[in-house]
Amino acid sequence: MSYEYIARHLQKLQQELQAARPIPQLVAVSKYASLAQIKAAYMAGQRDFGESKVQVLAEKEQALQDCPDIRWHFIGHLQTNKINALLKIPRLVAINAVDSGHLAAALYQKMQALPHHPPLAFFWQVNPVAQDQKYGIKTLAELQTLLKQWKSWDPLPNLKGIGLMVMSSLQNEDFAAAAEQTFAETKSWAMHLARELNLAPLKLSMGMTSDYLTALKVGTDQVRIGSAIFQEDAD
Repeated sequence: MSYEYIARHLQKLQQELQAARPIPQLVAVSKYASLAQIKAAYMAGQRDFGESKVQVLAEKEQALQDCPDIRWHFIGHLQTNKINALLKIPRLVAINAVDSGHLAAALYQKMQALPHHPPLAFFWQVNPVAQDQKYGIKTLAELQTLLKQWKSWDPLPNLKGIGLMVMSSLQNEDFAAAAEQTFAETKSWAMHLARELNLAPLKLSMGMTSDYLTALKVGTDQVRIGSAIFQEDAD
C-alpha cells in the first residue's frame, strides 16, 4: 500500500509551521497509526512521535528498531504505577503531561534513582478553564505552588520541566473561540510564572489537528497532530 499522502501531509504542515513564530516542534500523534504509517512518516523526515499508552509505546519501540533516531513523546495520562515501564523505553525523550504534584514527585524519585537515564523533559498539564472532562492543574495558584515546590528540590541533570501543555474543549459550540481563550490563558500563565518565579521562559505545547491553526495564531512551541498526518482523506 502506498503512503505517499503522509509525506504530502507532513510537507503541508511543515510549511504552515515554518510561517509561525516561534516555529513549533511537530509531534506526530501515532497512537492510531500502523507501523507502516509510522515508517512512512519517518522516511519523510519526521522524527518525533507521540503515543498515549505505555504498553503500546513499548511494543512500537521494539518493532521500529530500523528507525534509529526516532524520538518518543508520551502524551497520555500517566499513572504512577506505569512510570517504571515507561522509563525503560530507550528512545523516550518527553512526557506530556504531568498533571499533579503526586505524579511529579513519583517521577522525580524514579529518575533520582536512575542517574544514568537519558535526559527526559516534561510539560505540566494545565486546565485553565476547568473542563471537568480533562485532566490538568486548574488554577494558577495551584500551579505556582507546584512549581515552587519543584524548584526547591535538588535539580536532576536528566529531568527537566520545560513548560505547560493544554488541550482545548471539543464540546464548546464556538470551538475556535474556546480554543483561543484556552490557549491565550495558558500563555498568560506561562509568562506570569516565569516572571514571578524567576524561571527560564516556559515552553507551550498547544494545538492538535482540530485547533493547531488557532494555537499557531496565539503562539506555541509544540503541536501534537495525528489525523491530519495519518488519515488518507485529511487533505
